[in-house]
Amino acid sequence: MNNILSYIKHPFRWTFCHKYCFLLLFFFTVNYVYPQFTAEEIKLYIEGDNYFSKDEFRKASDFFTMLLDKYPDNPKFNYRAGQCFLNIKTQEEKAVAHFIKSVVEIDLSYNESSIRGLGAPPEAWLQLGIAYHVTGNYIDASFAYHKYLTYLERGSWEYIETVKRIKGLGASYDALFRPTGYELVTMPEYFNTRYSDYNPVVSGDKKTFAFTAHHNGNDYIFISYLADGEWAKPVDITEQVGSRKNFFTSALSFDGTELYLVDYDPFNSDIFVSRYENGNWTEMARLDKTINTMSIETGVCLSAGGDTLYFCSNRAGGYGGVDIYYSAKLNNKWGKPVNLGNVINSSGDEGAPKISANGNTLFFCSNGHEGIGGFDIFYSEKDSNGAWGKPIGFPVPVNSADDDMSFFFFDDIKSGYISKLQEGTNNRDIFVIRFIQETENDSPVAIRAENFNQALENNEERPEITYSVETPDSIEKQLIKGDEHADTQFEVVSDTLFVSNDETILSGDVFSGSDKQVPGGEYTIQVIAFRNPHNAEVFSRLNKNYFFVSPGGDGIWRYSFGRYSTAGDASADLEALRKMGFSDAFVRNIDEIDNFNAQQ
Repeated sequence: MNNILSYIKHPFRWTFCHKYCFLLLFFFTVNYVYPQFTAEEIKLYIEGDNYFSKDEFRKASDFFTMLLDKYPDNPKFNYRAGQCFLNIKTQEEKAVAHFIKSVVEIDLSYNESSIRGLGAPPEAWLQLGIAYHVTGNYIDASFAYHKYLTYLERGSWEYIETVKRIKGLGASYDALFRPTGYELVTMPEYFNTRYSDYNPVVSGDKKTFAFTAHHNGNDYIFISYLADGEWAKPVDITEQVGSRKNFFTSALSFDGTELYLVDYDPFNSDIFVSRYENGNWTEMARLDKTINTMSIETGVCLSAGGDTLYFCSNRAGGYGGVDIYYSAKLNNKWGKPVNLGNVINSSGDEGAPKISANGNTLFFCSNGHEGIGGFDIFYSEKDSNGAWGKPIGFPVPVNSADDDMSFFFFDDIKSGYISKLQEGTNNRDIFVIRFIQETENDSPVAIRAENFNQALENNEERPEITYSVETPDSIEKQLIKGDEHADTQFEVVSDTLFVSNDETILSGDVFSGSDKQVPGGEYTIQVIAFRNPHNAEVFSRLNKNYFFVSPGGDGIWRYSFGRYSTAGDASADLEALRKMGFSDAFVRNIDEIDNFNAQQ
């Protein structure tokens, strides 16, 4: 399906995994023997690769599966099959099984177009991590992501993007236990088609509803009008607007008389408009060259007054891949586009802008801001000076570990429409977004080691370990920072990203000072920490006789493993815990945890 940003060949699109990937290195230590392939087998691989390059993943999977019938443990064939199943919704578990077999042998000179070569590329670890993430195995996802980092150059774009995915794990995990405030309600049975329905858009007067249906590689444009307070059965207007194979809905004007569509092209998408005149929709016309260029233009919306156009483009001069721009109408023509700036636009991709009637709230999707999954849905509000505020992500079920890009929100930020997969199928339906309650502030919030900070992104040699928390109703960041040798630990509330071993107080409220080594003191391994007591099933792989829970007087519940006379003794088990997937664990002094308990 051609989603809003489907033309982006995103490096994280093809990635999934399976449970307990740390066992792979134990079970698969023997190198696969290089086979001599027959002409028929080479033909199967070429056919599979050809269909894959055209995004025909089901057909491609058939050819790679036939190769696996003869070579079931071939890492490269498993990797290619995993790529296919990862792109077929409801087939993620199959992708998991194949990616597990693919990472047993990594080929640094991997050539995807050739059957030669046994191993998978390092990206297989990334894809394994995404698979864990999407299927809800967050701790194992952390292990796979960290494994992928070992193949990357610090400060590189791939490194930074993987770091963002690690950050998203805590938000995803926390979302499982947090009251979200939203629910998704199925539209009336007559409304959704029997195909995949996506890209819902509603006019500002709330009287016209348009969306796209995808079937057999073609897109169809449907429209519905409000009648007696209900949406009427949608009408197919594909022929009226002159839509061809790959057009999709993007916006309606405030009065519902202008419908904006995007012509999907992986290299040069353009924006078109159709107008409602004399009871019919006109054949769509391409916007002028001020908006449409030789670059990609997509994801458009219009201000209530019709005098400002917001759209997305990967034209030169942006902050990332695809940025959001706006253009003001001058003398009935669109003026020179202006980039919305680096508060909205990230180093990644932004898309699907929606502007409120008063122009003060912008909704959009992004894979560059910290969120729950790949593309998440955000909103930003202007302050009294007209500056956009930091984007705020929506909770589950609006956002998920998958890519969420097809949506429409009303100005109240509490209602709208979204396209999601029908349970157990590969088709999407449009759902109503309904706000049901305020989120609670005392829900569990994971404090997770990210093993990097801004220094790491700036390619410094020895970055500190940073533990971050995102509270449910606030963008305030709470950090736990510590020296990687565990001589000194700090727990502070601060937006500061750097801490030295000599500092005992930073900006913000300090929970404690330094954790200096105490003669005769004992050590433990802090596995993770939460705002509230947490589900013990998360730690089911650990021996309960050596697992301890410490409810601190500072409001943090610390979960630790083992008791050791020296930090060196603890370090040996620390490595084992990290290999099990608890990559956030670190060694600390027991006396420090006891001090927290004494604060009660």
